[in-house]
Amino acid sequence: MMRKNTLLITARHKENDHLIGYVLGQELLDNSNDPRDQTFFKISGAHDLDYLAENNRRTFYVSGLGVSLKYRRCGIAEQLSMTLLKELRQHKFAYRLGRTDLQAHSMRNLYTKQGFKELHIRDVNYPDRSYWLLAL
Repeated sequence: MMRKNTLLITARHKENDHLIGYVLGQELLDNSNDPRDQTFFKISGAHDLDYLAENNRRTFYVSGLGVSLKYRRCGIAEQLSMTLLKELRQHKFAYRLGRTDLQAHSMRNLYTKQGFKELHIRDVNYPDRSYWLLAL
């Protein structure tokens, strides 16, 4: 939570207030001398995503989205994602970026449903993951 412009949104059970889901992410920078900041290069191992920062455009990267097993397939991930998108638009972000495993069909379906486009960029450190981008 010490990174630049970090957001954490949680979903809690109505009756017992238990945590049942979350989405966590932060703003990506093209470069930074602060080791706490997240850069395009740090997440991908390459400079293929640096173009997203051109003209001072802001990109938000989601590093985690999870829903408790008991509450999956109830629309919670979609609600968390939509809440995050609303917040990002209010804060004038240009893009929402995500990365997911090629076999993570549920997440890939959610990205598709919400209008994300799969980028033809592979992660250097995790070649079985692809990037998804949504222009805000």
